[in-house]
Amino acid sequence: MIMKGEGFVNLPSWHDKLPEIFNRLNRQDFLRIPVLGLENVENPWVAFEEEDFFAAVETGIVFNSERKQTRLPEKVVTSDACLALERLNENKLADTFFSSAIGATYPVLEAFSSKYSSEKPARLFTQNDSVAGFILSRMESRNCSLEKATYEAQWEKIAPSNPSFHLHGIITRNRLALQIVKIFKTLLPVDSIPTAGIETLDLEDIRIAANLGCSIRLLGIARKVGAQIEASVEPCIIPEKYLLAQVRVGT
Repeated sequence: MIMKGEGFVNLPSWHDKLPEIFNRLNRQDFLRIPVLGLENVENPWVAFEEEDFFAAVETGIVFNSERKQTRLPEKVVTSDACLALERLNENKLADTFFSSAIGATYPVLEAFSSKYSSEKPARLFTQNDSVAGFILSRMESRNCSLEKATYEAQWEKIAPSNPSFHLHGIITRNRLALQIVKIFKTLLPVDSIPTAGIETLDLEDIRIAANLGCSIRLLGIARKVGAQIEASVEPCIIPEKYLLAQVRVGT
């Protein structure tokens, strides 16, 4: 019997930094696993033709990508929230590992969702999109327009060339849906989550909030109401004394 292992379905645009990361984590073995042959790879990566790749790989590692991969291994580890939601809708929760698609809030959610947790939250307020957080923080700290803050986020390689999913709240919505799965064990159709982004905000909105001693942050919100989960995504005015208002540069 041939034992299957892990493989990269794709590599991120910053794949040149992966060797340093794996060496720091003492996971040099990840430098030797195969990459699906659709990728142009250089040393230390080795590309496998499609049939050889799927014959050798049981767990595929999938990074965010504009190119949709139609064939995937049985198990998937992914940072792509859209892909994670697709698989959950196909009842593949047990074979889908999506902690990196949620981001840095995952350890907190893991603790609260554990069967050993004594208390289960009834509400969730999350700032889960670092790009939107950076743009709002930059508007606030530099007293600049949304357009200028977005351009600076792109110049500093924080925002992609097309940031519309961040500005319209789609990234926040998709990650919120995964966070709800983790904390409330409920999968909501993303189309059922009312979503308002930050694309219509201007500098005057930021100034008004500051005069009130507040900051504007794009939040994903979920509440348990009886047996139902209510969720939404919207820019919120938050008093500066609260931690959600104090978060800067998408932390």
